[in-house]
Amino acid sequence: MKLINKLLKPIKLDKMTKYILLPVFITVFLLYSWVIGFTFGQRKVFDYFIVIGLCLVLPLMIAYMSTFLFDFIKKIPSHVIFYILTVAGMMIFMFDSGKAEVANVIVVIALPLCVGLIGYTVFRMVNKVKLKWYVNVLQVLLMIASAGVVCLVFIYDGPSNELEVNAFETYKTDHVVYENEEIYDIVSGVYGNADYLDKYDDKDGFESTTTSISHFLGSWSWSREKYLGFNVFSVPLNAHYYMPKEDGAYPLVLVVHGNHEMSHDSEIGYEYLGNYLASRGYIVVSVDENFLNYSHLNSGLLQSSLGNENDARAYVLLEHADYLLKESFKSDSVFSDKLDGEVALIGHSRGGEAVSVAAFFNQVNYLPNNYRKKFSYDFDIDTVIAIAPTDKQYKPGGRGTELKDIDYLLLHGTHDMDVSYLTGLNQYERIHNESSDHFKSVVNIYGANHGYFNQTWSAADTMPFGGRLYNTGQLIERNTQEIIASQLIYNFLEASIKKDDNYKKGFENLSAFVDLPKGLYQSQYHDGKDVIVLDYNEDNYLETGRLATVEGLGLSKWYEGQSAMDSKTSEVFGAYLGWNQSGQYIVTLSETLDLSLEDDLFLTLADNTKDEDDLIDFEILLKDMYGQSATLALSTYGYLQPRIDIDIPKVPFIEDNKNHELMMQTYQLSLEDFINVNSDLDVSNLTSITLKFGLTDDKVIFLKDLGFRLQN
Repeated sequence: MKLINKLLKPIKLDKMTKYILLPVFITVFLLYSWVIGFTFGQRKVFDYFIVIGLCLVLPLMIAYMSTFLFDFIKKIPSHVIFYILTVAGMMIFMFDSGKAEVANVIVVIALPLCVGLIGYTVFRMVNKVKLKWYVNVLQVLLMIASAGVVCLVFIYDGPSNELEVNAFETYKTDHVVYENEEIYDIVSGVYGNADYLDKYDDKDGFESTTTSISHFLGSWSWSREKYLGFNVFSVPLNAHYYMPKEDGAYPLVLVVHGNHEMSHDSEIGYEYLGNYLASRGYIVVSVDENFLNYSHLNSGLLQSSLGNENDARAYVLLEHADYLLKESFKSDSVFSDKLDGEVALIGHSRGGEAVSVAAFFNQVNYLPNNYRKKFSYDFDIDTVIAIAPTDKQYKPGGRGTELKDIDYLLLHGTHDMDVSYLTGLNQYERIHNESSDHFKSVVNIYGANHGYFNQTWSAADTMPFGGRLYNTGQLIERNTQEIIASQLIYNFLEASIKKDDNYKKGFENLSAFVDLPKGLYQSQYHDGKDVIVLDYNEDNYLETGRLATVEGLGLSKWYEGQSAMDSKTSEVFGAYLGWNQSGQYIVTLSETLDLSLEDDLFLTLADNTKDEDDLIDFEILLKDMYGQSATLALSTYGYLQPRIDIDIPKVPFIEDNKNHELMMQTYQLSLEDFINVNSDLDVSNLTSITLKFGLTDDKVIFLKDLGFRLQN
């Protein structure tokens, strides 16, 4: 009887419940039941009973069980509840993770449990508490399990995730580019406001001017202003510079960091890049824009986040360029006669988006969303380099930033744990080079992450303990990543600013850069000389392309769509082609192209086959109007890299949070190689290109584009 009364206690009726709460409960319950019936009434009988159980019974059961929990909590001393709740709150804050949610819950339970059990053991020893043997066994097992989780988090970095196959090692080229050695001694220093000079104790530093960003940000919080010592109307131009000691005029390279804790000095994290480039003939200025960054105090606790501020980041960058170019005409400036007028922009993370926006502002006369802000820069900016950039945080006219006739390099790591997908590829697609002098390239670096591009950022680039939930054991060394970034950026600057075709040709096949550290690199290359036959942006008809009609024979899959970008929106379109043992994708040209032996056939591909580690190869057949044909294997250039699924969490078997992104590679085959197969082939009168698949089971590839690259 006591048990029954206890079970009925939550639904017992006193007078207030009977006349007030019960009518409310019945009314709401009936209305709620009608809504459930109306919403799910068309389901099958079995499905409907599942819905009834979930939507009706489950809330009642949760409410019923909560009453017992509440009664139980009331019996616990208030000081115990205080300690438990505060510990839980602090643990959740320290280990909060969007990419390892299950691991987050486990460690939030395990760490306090481990410490509590150790304390309980000491308590038992001091007070000589004896318990039954099975309780002792349970305590020991719980202690071992919780301690194991703690060790997993704080000691183990994660599995190394070694590559089983590396298609980059198969890429062939006769072109070789060696790393350029240091040429110049360098000098470095700072400029900025008085506080900035005092901060770095640079006696040779000099005070710069200020600028207003009020057209981009109306204001910021009083606490941010108090910390910084200035407002949006008086933003100082602060920076570190690195330049050759020798006299002479050099190109200016502006570097801007991304979003990090405002109180951290992110701009000093590119010292490695500044020293590398300056010793090889560039003046590098790493710009301080920490005042635009996130702050756990201002943005987190006080809820005064600046929001999408990448237009302000871009504007401040251009203000630095304006200031420095004017300084080069002053006889008493350290930059006197040191700048040749050419400007390159390098940005990381949000800064990687900001450099594209800055290049856009340099090409227009007005701020798109406020005509009262007029631009009159028109600097010689032909070179933009984005490192793991964000995209569309600033959208002029509600669209992504469009750029025309500019050299663009995108660097990204496959193991980026912040910008965890290749979002910069969207910006890459929005760069339209009509001039034959301009080119663009993407380099995806296996094992590289977000934080190692900046010397002051962490491996997981998140809160210290939350980052311990991520698999950092699979990363390449920080020093290796810095070497890769330095070499690729320098090579690109030489190709873009110095117009050195030797370096430019290296980006057509990265294996030409023989001094790059060993690893997997997947890259794309496009330039203004490209004649695009297919790029899948013109419509959604399977049979048509820009300059061709298309036919599929024996394919198991054939459809057009967006490329996979780690479950995010992609602006990259292409054709998904699948085959089982054999299949053909026939591209018939709609017009005769003026091609020569010096020109190349190119196509950009990615393997989309799941759970396969085999290198893919297939044949490419060219046919001319006279019936002559020649066939080459894709492996004439190199094999297609199998799809790589990156494990972000440290213990992947606990939760599946993989990066399933398509990593594309541009293949460039010389038409002369086809002539070597059949000397009668007339490349000036080609009629079709056929991709011939075979010898493998159930493969799927993504074809982004296909065309010809003119060399003259």
